[in-house]
Formats: sequence, structure tokens, C-alpha cells
Amino acid sequence: MKQPLLRKAAPMLAALLLASLACQTVMAPFSGQPAESATLAAPSQTAAAATPPPLAACTPGSAPRPIYDSLPPNPAHASIGDPYAPELGNLGYDVQQYTLALTLDPRPQGWLCGRATLTALVTTTTLDEFALDFIGFAIQSLTVDGVLAEYYRTADKVVIGLDEPLTMGDEFLVQIDYQGEVVRRPSPYVPFTPSLGMFFPDPEMIFVVSEPDGARYWFPANDHPRDKAAFRFELLAPEGFTAVANGLLQSETPGPEGTTFTWQHDYPMAPYLATVAVGKLELIESGYSNGVVLRSYSLPASRAELEAALQRTQAAIPWLEALLGPYPFEAYGYVTVRSGGITLETQTLVALSTFMIEDEVLIHELAHMWFGNSVSLHSWGEMWRNEGFATYFQILWNYRDDPAGFAAEMESLTRGLDSTPGLEPLNDLSPANLFGRESYFKGAALVYALQQEVGDEAFFEGLRLYLARFGGATASDADFIALMEEVSGQDLGEFFRVWLEE
Repeated sequence: MKQPLLRKAAPMLAALLLASLACQTVMAPFSGQPAESATLAAPSQTAAAATPPPLAACTPGSAPRPIYDSLPPNPAHASIGDPYAPELGNLGYDVQQYTLALTLDPRPQGWLCGRATLTALVTTTTLDEFALDFIGFAIQSLTVDGVLAEYYRTADKVVIGLDEPLTMGDEFLVQIDYQGEVVRRPSPYVPFTPSLGMFFPDPEMIFVVSEPDGARYWFPANDHPRDKAAFRFELLAPEGFTAVANGLLQSETPGPEGTTFTWQHDYPMAPYLATVAVGKLELIESGYSNGVVLRSYSLPASRAELEAALQRTQAAIPWLEALLGPYPFEAYGYVTVRSGGITLETQTLVALSTFMIEDEVLIHELAHMWFGNSVSLHSWGEMWRNEGFATYFQILWNYRDDPAGFAAEMESLTRGLDSTPGLEPLNDLSPANLFGRESYFKGAALVYALQQEVGDEAFFEGLRLYLARFGGATASDADFIALMEEVSGQDLGEFFRVWLEE
């Protein structure tokens, strides 16, 4: 992720930061079907239909607003167990695929209609109830394996009961139809923007920025990187608009209400990296890089600037592949958005602020495809491995033909950090400082110091093994340290203690 410049940074850090930080419904247990109410619902005996019912008409203003007073607390299983962000994620199942059918019209500001279909596997001995992260919206229908299911809402979850318990390894299908106004609520982790999730900046654009806890504001999810899944998007956009998402475009289907753009991404992806954008977008095709489809989408006013930047950075994928191993996904590119100065490394299609079309930003977000996207964080409290590596490779790209200049830059960066008061330990960042200078610059300095500690050969061999071993999943700091010790043959305990704890 990139955020706006931190004005109080030391001068040398501030210069770098400009380039690299850019990263009413009453609800009570169990509510009824199909409209939400405060009374218990009798279990439905409706059998699964061969074809799902059509979505309800998407009519802005037609759904009641959620009421967030006197709601029940989250059950114990409604946390995936991340001590840094215990409110996120859920236990008992593993999502295999999300299919998100969304009606996306920028003109009724802030209104979203959708159907989310989740295919999941049971990961506990017996599952009789499970939760999804989901904030706001009126739920119009909720089924499990085609049968209407009982559920209740908490402030940030929907908790679903099962008539018949499922057992370890069972597959089940959840389908939720919903609509309403997107809830706006500050994130404790991202103080530089009023909210996360889906944005409607004007009557001609929709875009998404969800890191770390914003996916739950626009679709029901197991909203933590520990549960990655494939994604399919069926996006209905008005005539004259283009809708884009992660992965590859499968089809464009015209209809009376607009065009449905179907996108598919078959690689494991954390929910916060899912993205959609709608606007008067123009396709920029850049061909292929070692079989990777290169395609970007731009607002007309930023097209020339983006095309020029893409030409300057066209060698970045093979350059990183030579250092790190194969690019981990099937496609790559950017979509320019009116985000006011925040850019996010959404998987395969970066949400790129029109204010941040800079080489350093493009390279930083590309590096995230390996660090953060392919290998994701086991805990949000380990942000340095996302932003530190992306910042390191951003600087290394700038000095790719000047090793001495790179060393001088990194040593200057480290000296600047040593003279900066008030920096927090990398393993104990306060939530509001998750995307502060520590994660980016102290993280990058740690990476460089590790390279000096173990030597270039072990350093890059370790990174390639790390990405190969944990690609498509998550890794912890402990996993990373153990792997680097394995490759280097060194005891790195004291090295990491100093860098992470002091």
C-alpha cells in the first residue's frame, strides 16, 4: 500500500516516503428469511433449486439500514486467531472460491447490490455454526447448500446455523443475496483515510481499497489472509462503463441493464486483495512477459502518463523473476483510480492513484505480488515483511546498474533511522502505525542488513526458497527466520531480536 507523505519524517526519509507510501436492519438471533427481522425463523425445508433464483431488483434506497445497537457478541469461533487483529477471520472452514455477482452503478452514490456464493470445506471435527465477516447491508436471502438457513447478525459478522452438522472435509455452498448503502467506518489500522472497502468518488467511478480489514464492507468473507481462495466476478455495469477485477476477463455480455463483465482468478488470494473498478476505462495491452498477460486500464485523462510509465518499467517483471523466481500469477497490470493518493497492490491489477503514476510506485506494487500477495502475512502484526521487501526492491530497481549507489542509499537510510526518535519495534507496532515509516523503511533496512549478514548468495537463495515454499499461502516471522537460518547455516536469533524488538 501507498499512503500520502508523512510530513514530519526526517528529510531523507520524507523524500523516500513520497515515493513508497502511497500503500438498518433489526438483527437478532436467528433472523428470518428472506427479509431480516427480530424474530426466530423456522428452519426452511426448501430443497436446493437446480438454478439459483434471480437477484432482487437493485433499487437504491429500497433496503433498510442496519441497526448496530444491542447486537449479540461474536461467538468464540468468529476469530481466526490473529492476536494483532482478533476481530478478523473465522474458524471451522476454508473457503475454496468466491463468486461475486455485483450490480455496480456509480451514479446512485454508495449503493451496492450483490450475490456472494462461497464454496468452502469444513476444517473442524463437527461444524454446526459458522461466521462470516460482513458489515452492513440488508440480507435478502441466505442459503446453505440451497436450503434457507438460520442466521443472526453481530456488529461485524453474520453467524449462520446449520440444520444438520457437517464434518471434517465436507464441502458446502453458501449463497447470500444482499443490498444496501455501503457502511463507512474508520479502520483502526489506516488513519490516513476515513474508511476502507468500496468507494464512489464521483458519478463515473467505483473502486476498492481494502487492506487490511475492508473486504467485509463490500462482500461476506473470511476476511483474513490465512484463508485464501479463488475468485470469480460477474460485474454488471451501466452502458458506457467498463468493469474490471482480478485475473483475466472471460466474457462481456450485453443486456438490457448494461454489460456483465466476467473475470476469473484461479490463484489463491486473500480477501483484502480482491478488487473491482468501474469507470470510463480504456484498455492498455502490453503483450506478455514469460507468459504473463500484461494489461492495464486507465481513465482517459491518465492514459498517456500511465503508458509512458509502463514503457519505462517494462523490464521489471523479468528483472524480479531473475532475482526471486517466476512471477506468481497469470496476469499483471494497473487500473488508475481517483483515490486521492492511496495505491494498493490488489492482486494482478493494482489500484493505482492517478496522483501516484511514478516508477517507484509501480515497482513497489509489483514487488508486492511476491511479498504480500503470493506469500501473505500469518499475522497483520508482521507488516514489515510486506512493506519492507517492497521498499527494498523499489530502491534496488532505482540502483540496479549501480551497486555502490545502492549500498550508499541503504546505508544512508539506516543512519537516518538511527537518528529518528520515537520509532516503534517492528514486532509491536501500534494499530494506527501499521503503515508507518517503520514497516516501510525500517523493514527495508532490516532486509538490507540481512543481506549483509548472510551474503548475497544465501540471501537470494533464501528468498527464492521462501517464495517457493510458502507461495499461495501465508508465512510467519518465525517461518521466515527458520528458513533463512536453514539456507545460510547461521544462527540469526540475535540479529532478528535486535531488528524486530528494539
